[in-house]
Amino acid sequence: MPHKTNPSNKTAIIAAILILYFVWGSTYLANKIALETMPPFQMLGIRLLVAGAILFTILKLRGVKNPSRIEFRNTLIVGILLLNGGLGVVSFAQQWVSSGLAAIVVATMPLWLSLFLRFFGEKTNFIEVIAMFTGIIGVFLLTGEASLKLNPLAPIVFIGPISWALGSALSRKLAQPSGLMASAIQMFSAGSIFVVIALAKKQLFLIPSPRSASALIYLIIFGAIIAFSAYVFLLSQNIRPALITSYAYVNPAIAVILGIIFANERFTSRGYLGILIILISVIVVISKKGKKT
Repeated sequence: MPHKTNPSNKTAIIAAILILYFVWGSTYLANKIALETMPPFQMLGIRLLVAGAILFTILKLRGVKNPSRIEFRNTLIVGILLLNGGLGVVSFAQQWVSSGLAAIVVATMPLWLSLFLRFFGEKTNFIEVIAMFTGIIGVFLLTGEASLKLNPLAPIVFIGPISWALGSALSRKLAQPSGLMASAIQMFSAGSIFVVIALAKKQLFLIPSPRSASALIYLIIFGAIIAFSAYVFLLSQNIRPALITSYAYVNPAIAVILGIIFANERFTSRGYLGILIILISVIVVISKKGKKT
């Protein structure tokens, strides 16, 4: 459950936010490489199932107790909304949706989270809402022209950020195990569901290339175990939702920069303007003083 932020964990909060900025920003490129020879559900299933199993094993070796039945139920619900509904739906919809439009749709997640939290009594400052909209504009400029491919299933991409936001909101309100146990259960349960889907589609035992396998290992260790645990940690802290979700605007900028460096992708003046707008929106959110309204 959320608790008051004290000076002793400020460093941990800053570190967690930076991890979301840079590690999740790098997972765009890692995902692209992993998917070169792996279907989406196979990649997601192995990534989350292995990460959850590793983290759970480490916690048990350290003597961490199992959650109560209610905590397990709540954690399972949150994990399905975050990972199966959020991450899974967006990955599935990218068969028909351009990467630019997917990035823009995902960038609306902080607005959905603010809406859900308003029903739970947490209000977002008007200036922060403006900064969120500004961030979406920056992502649009950064990712270029975005369009829906002609397929009736394409609009399901909008379910992704809504599901992620709802899971994030419930995570701040429902009783869950403390520490990293919540992350372990969420990843393992969501990964199990993805594995079942991949098995049903006869895509589970496809052998990836060494390049894709290396990217998958990176996604397991850094994208799942480290970064997702950092996100779950931030949700448990009494800090502003706009600050927690500011990664949604920073990640595409990091992804573009890494794409230029490692994937020989091109960069336009429109992209530079997008990064500038994103930086301004994030600075506004970070510089906001005081407690939540």
